[in-house]
Amino acid sequence: MNEPNWFGRLVLKNLLQVATVCGLSLLTLSGSAHAQTRNRYDVNSSSIKLGFFTPGSGVGRQAGGSQILNFEAETVVQYIPERNENSVFSIGYIERDNFRIIPVMLSQITHDNKRTSGYDYYYGYGLGVFSTRLNSGGVTTTSGSTKNLIGAQAVMGLNLTESTFLEFKYLYPAKYDNQFVGGLQVMFGMRM
Repeated sequence: MNEPNWFGRLVLKNLLQVATVCGLSLLTLSGSAHAQTRNRYDVNSSSIKLGFFTPGSGVGRQAGGSQILNFEAETVVQYIPERNENSVFSIGYIERDNFRIIPVMLSQITHDNKRTSGYDYYYGYGLGVFSTRLNSGGVTTTSGSTKNLIGAQAVMGLNLTESTFLEFKYLYPAKYDNQFVGGLQVMFGMRM
C-alpha cells in the first residue's frame, strides 16, 4: 500500500527537478536583451510557477496535508492591449499522499498597466477541468479514483519585476464524492 505513495513522490520530485532545470536553461538561453524587448503579455509568452496549495476542507487536509507543494506552467494565448487583458492557458500539478489535482485552465486576466494604485497588479478568473483523486478513509470515505471535475478559479497577482511575480489563486472545482477539494494556491513565478 505504501508503494504507490512512494512512486508518486518520486515522480513529483523528478518532475520538479526537470522543470527547474528546463526553466533555468530557458532563462539562460533567452538572454537579458531578449527579456527587455519582449512584452511579458505577448502571445506565446510563458511562465513557470512554484508554490503551495492549502486545501479548503478537512477531508482534503486529512488526505494530503495542510500545505501541498504545487507546480504550474502557463502560456499567453491572446493579448488585447486596448483593454489591458490577456487570455492564459495553464496546467498545474498538485499532489501529496492521497490527494491529487491537475488543473487545466483557460483564464482571462486584466492588468493595471496605468498603475493607478502605485502597484503593478493583475486579477482575473478562469474556467477549466480539474483531474482529481482523493482517497480518504475514516469517518468520510471517498472512492480514490481519478475524476474530471469542471470548475473555476479566481486569480490575483503582483508583479515584483518585469520577469518575477507573486500569484494567489482560489480553486473551486465541483465536488468529488460530495466533498469539496478546492482551496488556495500561493505561488512565485518567473516569466520567460
